[in-house]
Amino acid sequence: MANNEEFNGSRQTPAQSGNGIFELDGAAGEESSGILRSYLALVALRHRRLLIAATVSSMVLVFCLTKFVMNPKYLSTAIIRPIGQSTSGIGGLLQSTGLSNMANMSGTGIDSDIGTNVHDPEELVAILKSYTFTSNLIESEKLGPRLGGGHSIWSLVPAFLRPKGGGGSPLWDYYQTVSSRFDCENSMRTGNITLTYIDKDPELANYVLRLYIDHLRDQLRAHDVAYDKAAARSLQQQAATVSDPMLRDDLYDLAARQIKKIGTAQANADFAFTVLERPYTPPYPDRPWVVLDTLAAGIVVPLFVFLGLVVRDWAPRVKHDLAEAAYVSERTPDSIALSRRPRRAPSPEQDRPYTG
Repeated sequence: MANNEEFNGSRQTPAQSGNGIFELDGAAGEESSGILRSYLALVALRHRRLLIAATVSSMVLVFCLTKFVMNPKYLSTAIIRPIGQSTSGIGGLLQSTGLSNMANMSGTGIDSDIGTNVHDPEELVAILKSYTFTSNLIESEKLGPRLGGGHSIWSLVPAFLRPKGGGGSPLWDYYQTVSSRFDCENSMRTGNITLTYIDKDPELANYVLRLYIDHLRDQLRAHDVAYDKAAARSLQQQAATVSDPMLRDDLYDLAARQIKKIGTAQANADFAFTVLERPYTPPYPDRPWVVLDTLAAGIVVPLFVFLGLVVRDWAPRVKHDLAEAAYVSERTPDSIALSRRPRRAPSPEQDRPYTG
């Protein structure tokens, strides 16, 4: 009868996957999920007053903190474009007409014209974010006292309690403060570099961005002058060791042109990049977001409270199940040992049928 039920499909058994694992059917899965939803709803209804109080109190607290306690911070933005990304200059005009190759072949060189210095945008981003550039800007402009919060937490600790090397230097603390507020990104699509600086003082944010732009131009000017001087010195040294008179004259001619470019390097730095948008700070603060932060607190805090209630309610059950499993595991080995004990084969007398 049992075999007929199994073959006819009247007996419901769990489905077995290819890995030998039994899977519950759809009805059992839906029933378990329904039980879980009912349990969570029961916990929420049981502690509804606590959840409502957590929601209201968290929203009120976050609203008061963001509205009246936290200082509003303003974001200043500027946009620059390296000259190499533009086709409106002299170099771009010659490149578009194909005359740049002719100029290079004639020996004049495209880099000898004012306004044709090309700098990689990624190079400019690396310079702006570097420690050397930022520390020089802070020292030269004496920005440390104006930053507000440039001192680290080690300044509050007595000197004899600080670890060896702890506390760093004020310049490093100021660098960390400025670098945490400053950011610049290079757009691969447009070729523009966007500079941003956030501070609670909008005028200071604008001022710092202007300093970044001015010091970047000075940095590129010093780099170009040093490069031209090094190139002229190298050409002169090479010409002094050449025995061919014609090659020596060509090298000296190139060195003379390179020395001439040192005088124009001061003006070339002014054309290294174009300021598309000067530093500008909107009249409204960028952060904190009062409305969004309040709504987020009203969602996140009750959710964590609800999870804590579920864990607290579920912990005794889990503890009871573990204790029961441990009790069963302690008694199981005796029964397993009895079932696995080898049976003695019956003697011929015991195996003989009873004839009475």
